[in-house]
Amino acid sequence: MKQALLGLVITLSAGALWADSHDPSRDLVHLSVTASEEVENDLLVARLYVEKESAEQSTASSGVNETMIWALAQSKQMKDLKQQTIDYRTSPIYDKRRVVGWRVRQSLYLESANSDGLSELLAVLQSRMAIESVGHNVSDGAREKVESRLIDVAIARFKERAERIAKNFDHPNYDIVSVNVNTNRRGGQPMMMGAQMRSVQAEAGPAFDGGTRGLEVSVNGTIQLAQ
Repeated sequence: MKQALLGLVITLSAGALWADSHDPSRDLVHLSVTASEEVENDLLVARLYVEKESAEQSTASSGVNETMIWALAQSKQMKDLKQQTIDYRTSPIYDKRRVVGWRVRQSLYLESANSDGLSELLAVLQSRMAIESVGHNVSDGAREKVESRLIDVAIARFKERAERIAKNFDHPNYDIVSVNVNTNRRGGQPMMMGAQMRSVQAEAGPAFDGGTRGLEVSVNGTIQLAQ
């Protein structure tokens, strides 16, 4: 893992530290500290769909159902694979405001840390389904581990800066008025759309490089300089 990158933004409330008044509500300092790290994407995610059209709604539905049952059977042969059917849609086909047919579509979501295995499965599924998108992500376990570490770093940095600011302005200490801890993802592997995938031969699965994704934790808040 690359060393965490830290950033700091400090804003002093207008007139707070130089005012003649001793109103404590004016001795406020606003801090914002960030800690970030590049994390390896350890999940490959894919979304495929099957779509059928027919003059009869039941015929289109049967065609979609048959293909999806086949796809699920193929997917179950792969270990450590998360699969989920989503977005079942039925819509009429019009010709001059008259219904002349039906279009039925259903999608299949696949997710696995075994990118080679999922790539081979996609090569098989492409024979009867279209690949809508493929991309990479960070697993919940990996993300939580890094975010926990970054939270500790960011909070420690926030406290360090708060103490330094209080000392430099000749205040013995400070009190925390408010604080927020936020997590965020930066960048990541762009999604590859189905049009790019259809050129791949069925007997050879597409190759993917997971790359990295930036995870960031920010701690921002307001401190009050003690008298």
